[in-house]
Amino acid sequence: MMTNDGLDLKVTWQVTKVVKPLLSVSKLTLNGNAVILDHYPRIVGRDGRTTWLRRINGTYEVDLWIKDRTVSTKGFQRQ
Repeated sequence: MMTNDGLDLKVTWQVTKVVKPLLSVSKLTLNGNAVILDHYPRIVGRDGRTTWLRRINGTYEVDLWIKDRTVSTKGFQRQ
């Protein structure tokens, strides 16, 4: 392979069946988040909150959960 600047590259491509949802670093940063992949990988949101990542077999992973919108979080639920 070669870059637009004429730099020769050797790239190993891996193709796999995707079984987990993927996050786009490009879209995260376009929305004002910072993605830091150092010894303590994390996503820092626009509001300053940190979401920690872990690296497993060369892939950064994060646990995400789907909220149950049927459960009320304010006040008492009446029947």
